[in-house]
Amino acid sequence: MNDFKHNLDRFVVYLQVEKRASRCTISNYRSDLERFVAFAQEQGAGDVLVCNITQLLIRNYLTTMHTKEYSYATINRSLAAMRSFFLFLCKQTVIDANPCENLHALKRKKTVVPVLTSYEISDLLGLPDQSDLGRRDLAVLELLYATGIRASELVKLATVDLDCFNGCAVISDSEGEERIVPIGNRAVRALEQYIKQSRPQLYRNNTGAPHDYAFVNSKGGPLTDRSIRRILSKYVDMLALEQSVSPATIRQTFAVHMLNNGADFCSVQEMLGQLSLSQMLPSIEKERIRSVYKSAHPRA
Repeated sequence: MNDFKHNLDRFVVYLQVEKRASRCTISNYRSDLERFVAFAQEQGAGDVLVCNITQLLIRNYLTTMHTKEYSYATINRSLAAMRSFFLFLCKQTVIDANPCENLHALKRKKTVVPVLTSYEISDLLGLPDQSDLGRRDLAVLELLYATGIRASELVKLATVDLDCFNGCAVISDSEGEERIVPIGNRAVRALEQYIKQSRPQLYRNNTGAPHDYAFVNSKGGPLTDRSIRRILSKYVDMLALEQSVSPATIRQTFAVHMLNNGADFCSVQEMLGQLSLSQMLPSIEKERIRSVYKSAHPRA
């Protein structure tokens, strides 16, 4: 029996039992494949047989997705789902060849993350009030701009990672690699005020497991990545900025402001914990780097 639905059910079991794929991956792959079979049914009549799926049909489907302005991530995930599905069928000897062979994922368009001006940053950092949550929000925003830290790294910070006396923080990335970054005076003042005055008050509300995370919510529990985004969005909305602003925007702003004010490329790269800044920096910064190169290199 080689009808599409039957084999899709078998594929889902394979993902669950043998590949131990996450629920999210399984759900996405199933919906991607069901969307593809619906398209295939529109192209022909009756049930779709896996042995009749051709590379041309898959190409037409991907082209249709692109025409309908699906995101590059969705199109590429759909291709990955189909490639895995037909590879599974090949291993099960249901079909002889994978029709996805030689089909390549779309290259993502390089997008430039917007950069805030120094005036916009100053306005943003001037918004939080002197309540306990306001002090926490200011410490979050100041630290984001002072270090270029990722939201995922910020929420993992423990109080012992913040050395206000020496003006530095120990940051751990997703792979557990640590780096030490300096913190400016204004960020240090905001952190000291929050850690000494507001965090103890907020932490008293904690009814969960004891923890030492530096940044907590109103109930005393640790903040999440989403919490950081909500905090930032709250003040961006108050400023009524036309552009969308995320923690990545602040990270990019930190990098560009540092470079434009004379910081060397390698130092900024090290502070960000990033192997390459080429995909992060806007074209205007690349032009500045070219200009520096032409003026400094003897044979430029």
